[in-house]
Amino acid sequence: MVFTMNQRLWTKLLASLLVMTLTLTNVMVLGMFLSESYATSDPLERQETLTSQGEVMFDAYFKDAKGNIVHSIKENLDKQDITLYMAIEVKKGYLKHAKVQILGQNNTISNISLKKRDENAELIESVDEKTNTIQIKQINSGTKVILEIPVIASKQESYDISNFSKLNDVILTGKYIGNTGTESKIEKNIQIRNEWVRRSKCYLRTKIGSFYSL
Repeated sequence: MVFTMNQRLWTKLLASLLVMTLTLTNVMVLGMFLSESYATSDPLERQETLTSQGEVMFDAYFKDAKGNIVHSIKENLDKQDITLYMAIEVKKGYLKHAKVQILGQNNTISNISLKKRDENAELIESVDEKTNTIQIKQINSGTKVILEIPVIASKQESYDISNFSKLNDVILTGKYIGNTGTESKIEKNIQIRNEWVRRSKCYLRTKIGSFYSL
């Protein structure tokens, strides 16, 4: 009788543990699915890279820990080694007087800034940190370049709370010269999202006093 009751108890316990295990597994799988679905459904990851001229393509993006291209990142406010990638491809003709400027959405101040660098890349003419603008040298036919631009969080004396999460516009403008010599203006805007977090360490300092009875 005791053995039968114990056996039933163990059976119920094992059944409960099995149900809990299956439930947790389903929750984890669902969470992973929702996470991946959100990443792929984010409009920022489905932006058109073709410019107003079909022979020029432009994209601006970051890379995650696995090296995947992403247009949205969350980083520490004080991080100094963030890279913004800018990919420009000219299939035919050539691109001249090109520049890229980073602005906040709707022509507001961006929450990222170009970081000072000792040397310009081969295809970079100049960098203006005050206006967040990069002047790019001529890019010829059949050329694809990927610029690695160091950026940091924009910091002002009075930091608006909206700057902790903001959409930024990375805008390419320039003059495209086709194979027939026809010149036309191009402009392409790629949006990126930058979220900043502040990780602070808290220290608890205690002081032990001595007490004497009177």
